[in-house]
Amino acid sequence: MDMVIDSGDSRGAWACLRAYNAQFAEIAFRIHAHFVLKDGFFTPSQFAGKLIIARNDGKIAFFQMHVPEGTLNFDVGWEHEDHQWTIGDSGFCPRMELLAGTQNNQTQFAVSISQEEVERKLIIQFYKSQQINWMAMDKALEMAQMLQKPIHAVAVDGPLDDESC
Repeated sequence: MDMVIDSGDSRGAWACLRAYNAQFAEIAFRIHAHFVLKDGFFTPSQFAGKLIIARNDGKIAFFQMHVPEGTLNFDVGWEHEDHQWTIGDSGFCPRMELLAGTQNNQTQFAVSISQEEVERKLIIQFYKSQQINWMAMDKALEMAQMLQKPIHAVAVDGPLDDESC
């Protein structure tokens, strides 16, 4: 039996040029992968990483790809004998990472954007919910009263910005 899980709008990979100078270009990326196993699947929350390329010869100077730490950072599921799937068990993996090359933390880039800005740009590509201007309840109540508009409140039991939910 083939397994197809439609995870909606959060599939694939996106990358962003984070910084560059005459010698190097740093690319930040986020990948969502789903590993299909013999009798189940393993879905990390995301793979985050960076790639630093030497601009003079195009060779990779540094590569890092990892599953970020979090309370829960993966989902698993399995197929039962009756071909029914159990989906939704979550867990914590302390380290899943690929590293290559040497990172020079002293590199001064001529043009760059912050890591926080890169993460925001990437997450918006995966999740429409991140395009919402979320705010704390006290601020929402204050604003609703001022604008004389109703509040749309959402209660969630898990993250809205990775695949471990």
